[in-house]
Amino acid sequence: MHTQEQLRKALFNAIVIRDDVYAIQEKDGTYHPVRKPFTSDIYTDNKQTVGSYLLNRDNKVKCFVIDIDLNKQYVDQAKGDISEYLPLIQKQTRVINKVLQDHGFKTLLEFSGNRGYHIWGFFSAPLPAVSVRSVLGEMETQFQSIDKDKLHWEIFPKQDRLEKEGLGNLIKMPLTLHQKSGKYSYLVDENFTKYEPKALPTIAAHSFLVVHP
Repeated sequence: MHTQEQLRKALFNAIVIRDDVYAIQEKDGTYHPVRKPFTSDIYTDNKQTVGSYLLNRDNKVKCFVIDIDLNKQYVDQAKGDISEYLPLIQKQTRVINKVLQDHGFKTLLEFSGNRGYHIWGFFSAPLPAVSVRSVLGEMETQFQSIDKDKLHWEIFPKQDRLEKEGLGNLIKMPLTLHQKSGKYSYLVDENFTKYEPKALPTIAAHSFLVVHP
């Protein structure tokens, strides 16, 4: 990517499928929905921290995210400074990411700006959330837990389908300030060094639906 704005636009296009609503993060880390059109300018101007709802009204998604975090009690004990736990969180992230890569899926890693890392997967075309969750659920059986006491992970999307007028779960957009921690998220390479990709990795939609042993 030539500029930060171009990278953000590429991320917006790879993530956002629900463009009639978005979320704004408050200082305490909570979010509230804004039922207005979600355009790339809202994300790229970096004036506020925004989140995207991952399912559209057809219950399809453009991407998945695996969120690996340090458990809250250890964050609280460390008073927000999780640096001593980063090697452990990175080890867990590597373990999970290797499973995805062993199945042939190219991913993008991000320091979340708060308690850990995000593993992003971007599809070449939207897929039904129920199918994505089914595949990831099978793969999750291969995710070895490094330290259950200190770490946990969550898989997004978290719903197979939306209920009535529900929005489902959201994910914070990359490269934005985490309002509670006061830290920016950023992309990292497989050595967890900050970097900007030349292009976003893409997973062929048809190949994702076939999980290899």
